[in-house]
Amino acid sequence: MVIHISEPGRPGNIPLTPPASRRSQPIPDGPDATAKTSVTPEDETYIADGQSHRAVEAYGEQSEGVPDDQASYIPLSALTSEPLYLIEDEESLQSALNQMNAEQTDYLTVINDDTILGIISRRWVFELIAEQGSAESPLKEAKLPSFLYATTESDARMLARRMLANGHQSALLLDARQAPVGLITQRSFLRHYAAQRPLDELG
Repeated sequence: MVIHISEPGRPGNIPLTPPASRRSQPIPDGPDATAKTSVTPEDETYIADGQSHRAVEAYGEQSEGVPDDQASYIPLSALTSEPLYLIEDEESLQSALNQMNAEQTDYLTVINDDTILGIISRRWVFELIAEQGSAESPLKEAKLPSFLYATTESDARMLARRMLANGHQSALLLDARQAPVGLITQRSFLRHYAAQRPLDELG
């Protein structure tokens, strides 16, 4: 089982090899899911949902104080991953926001020459625009945040604990060949958690 974290500002150097694609089919949240037509810094859609965060906490807490040989093993392959939406590092911060709106996603995977450099969130883009006072600078000039990556056989509980400890809301999912196949997000944990427990237990 492999769970790693990249260093901030340094390329992840994970090659884009099959079965990863430049645009995967999105997983709808429900029949009433609609596209975002506009986004402002006050738009809370880029902030992690409280229920999702509690679901991640629940997974992390399941293994606290429990010997590894007694803990229930949940592979990441059992969770529903989000699609990978890719953006070249030459694109601007504004282009990143525009693509997030078009794809109805809060995360983009930054690439250069078919190599994954990092993962950016809507919140990170907003904060960088506020700091720089402009949305026109290219992504390659920014210090990309660190990101987690794990293989499909990695323990979901261990990843949840790493995400909470490092303040990450997503992790790049790799298959057995180390090829990127999707993103594990807080919503991935919520979907799996909700399928096993009554929704009222999620608060």
